[in-house]
Amino acid sequence: MFLLSKLPSVDLAALLVLEEEFNIGEVLECLVVNHNDSVFIGLLKLLDDNNDLRTALVSDSSHDGINWTEFSDLCASLGEEKIAEDIQAFAITNDAIASAAASLTED
Repeated sequence: MFLLSKLPSVDLAALLVLEEEFNIGEVLECLVVNHNDSVFIGLLKLLDDNNDLRTALVSDSSHDGINWTEFSDLCASLGEEKIAEDIQAFAITNDAIASAAASLTED
């Protein structure tokens, strides 16, 4: 993940997510940890503008520790309410599916 800590541009981040199939959650996590807010929000805006954000979110298979709420809050604080709402909706849906799957395996 050292490569991700120094992502210099939105284009490179988008390339990793769209073409190299990196998990968007892990890319966003690295950008947040390294305080790279401009690439973080730029990547999300680019994906949203090209109608790729929801696809990237749905196909994400990042580890369970990804803090989607933190990403949503950061988007809202950077003035991107629509993207924040999309990420929050994904997080709620993802949690509901995980809970449903867990309850099925308990039976």
